[in-house]
Amino acid sequence: MRIPLITLGFGMLCSLAHGQVVTHSPAPILLANPSFEGNVGYGVLPGGWFSCTFNGESPPDTHPVPEGLFGVTQRPHEGISYIGMVVRDNGTYEQVGQKLEVPFQAGQCYSFSVQLCKSDHLLSISRATNEPVDYNKPVALRIWGGLSPCGQKELLAVSPAIFNDNWVKYTFQVKSLDSLNYLTLEAYYLKGATAFYNGNLLVDNVSDIIPIDCENLQPMLNADTIQVPKHQFEKEKLILENRLGAAKFSTKMQFLKTDEAKSYNDLPKIIANNCVKVGFENGGSHLSPVDEISLMKIAYNFSKFPNQFLEIAIAKEGKKLNSRRAKAISEVFKNTGLGQRQYSINFIQIEKADLSGWSCGVNKVWMKVVARKK
Repeated sequence: MRIPLITLGFGMLCSLAHGQVVTHSPAPILLANPSFEGNVGYGVLPGGWFSCTFNGESPPDTHPVPEGLFGVTQRPHEGISYIGMVVRDNGTYEQVGQKLEVPFQAGQCYSFSVQLCKSDHLLSISRATNEPVDYNKPVALRIWGGLSPCGQKELLAVSPAIFNDNWVKYTFQVKSLDSLNYLTLEAYYLKGATAFYNGNLLVDNVSDIIPIDCENLQPMLNADTIQVPKHQFEKEKLILENRLGAAKFSTKMQFLKTDEAKSYNDLPKIIANNCVKVGFENGGSHLSPVDEISLMKIAYNFSKFPNQFLEIAIAKEGKKLNSRRAKAISEVFKNTGLGQRQYSINFIQIEKADLSGWSCGVNKVWMKVVARKK
C-alpha cells in the first residue's frame, strides 16, 4: 500500500524571513503516549493527552469500548486502544492535545506519521435534533501547533478526507514559523462542506517527530537510535477476542430513554416519531443502525405496557424476502426484551389494503397500536 505523504504544512517554507537558520542540532520530539494506550470508555481520555472540549460537549472516547459501544469495532493498529473523535451537526468538533517536552524549533523541518481511519458506524445523539444518528461521514485531521493548551498558533498540516475503514499510515512534513510547545490533533469538516454534519475519525500510533533537512527532506538523525521513554500510563488489560462485535444491541440501550412513554396513551406518538425511520431498501432485508435504534425505542416502550399490542405490516415482495425482513425486525425486538406475544408482523398487498389508522408507511413498513390479543 502506498503511504500518503502530506506536505500542506511544508508549504510555509517560502514565508520565512530571509537569513533565518537553525543554529544548533535539532532534537526529535517524542510524544507522551503516542499510541493512545489507556482505559477504554465513553468520554475517557488516554494518559498524556488532554481534551479541548466545547462548552457542554463531551470529550473524545478511547476505543475499542467493550461490546463495540457506538458500533465502533476496529481493532487497534498498535497496542490495546486508540482515540476516536467526531464532528457534529451543531458546529462543534473534538480535539486532543499535549504539551511537548521538546518544542518545535522555528525554521526547522520535521517529518512524522499517524495511523488514521473511519468507522463505518458511530452511533450517538444528534446535538441539533436530540435524536440518535450515525456519525459516519468522513472528516479530516488538522494538526495545530500552539503556545498554550489547545492553542492554535499555526496550522501545521491537514490530512485528505479519511474514507478508509482500515488503518492507513499518513506521513506529514511540516515546518513551523515559531517555536511551538503544544500539539493539537483535531477532527474537522471537509473543505467545501456547505453545512455542519456528523462524522468520525479514528487515530492511532503517532510516530516520533523527526527533524529533517529542509532542502533534501532527509532525516537529520537516525531514528533507530532514539531512546523512547518507557510508557508510564496505566493500561487496562483487555481481552479483545470476544468483545468486539458482541452484544451489539445491548450497547444501543443508551439511546432508548431519549423518547420515553409516560403512559400507554403515548404509544401512538412513539410509533409515529420512530417508524418513519424504519424501512428496507429495494430487494434488501438489512436494517441500518438508525433503523435498529428506532425499532428498539418502539419495543422498549411497548415492553413497559404489557397490555398493549403492536401490529406491524410489511409490503409483500416475495416469500423469502418477507421472511428475512420479519426475522430482522423480530431479532431487534428479541434483543430489546419485547416478547412475541406483544406484537405481530403481517404482509399486505398495498393496492388492496385499507391503511387508514396506520402510522408511517414511508418505507413500506406500517405500525399501529391495537387491542391486546388473548
